[in-house]
Amino acid sequence: MIDQLRSARGAYFSRRVKRITKKAVRAMFDELLADAVNAARPVFRIERNLDGDARYSALCFAHDRPVPFLDEGSGKVDRVHGFLLMVEIGTTVAILRSGLDATAAFRKAYLAPIGRRRVETAIARHDAVFERLSLRNMTTSRLALRSKTLESQDLENAIASASTGRFIPQNYRVRRDGELHRDTQYRPDRDACREGGSRRRDRLGS
Repeated sequence: MIDQLRSARGAYFSRRVKRITKKAVRAMFDELLADAVNAARPVFRIERNLDGDARYSALCFAHDRPVPFLDEGSGKVDRVHGFLLMVEIGTTVAILRSGLDATAAFRKAYLAPIGRRRVETAIARHDAVFERLSLRNMTTSRLALRSKTLESQDLENAIASASTGRFIPQNYRVRRDGELHRDTQYRPDRDACREGGSRRRDRLGS
């Protein structure tokens, strides 16, 4: 069934700080199932399968969720499916998810932020042309400009690097090798990278 899994082009990246074991993944999956309301038998459950240089773990199951626009006293629930796919490659861990997430205990024990510089290095390859850049000001002043967005056909030739000295990047639009434009967003709190633009969803493994 996992061969039918489809996901948006995005993932949350972390750095592994301790060896992840099958026992640890099993405990996390057990906790997710126990915490869910009226959880069904998993559609698929895979714990640290080896695939080339990577190991992947995956869980998908249906559960009840409150209807967001109704009071809890209505007694109405939505029956939804959620999935979590965790891929380990070396010391890097990527998590793709919808409706589920790694537990706080698992994150605290095994994962740490991967770091903004590593993410930016992966994005800013030699063939990348930046067309839009959203920046957030690092200052805490209430009177300072909090954020700004720069846009051009090629920002490298359109702005001076000094003008962005006190700002950190939050969102990019990048063109590579003539491909469709991609919105690549980085969240410092979760080390998340998402690629959009075409709204396509890819079948994983294809």
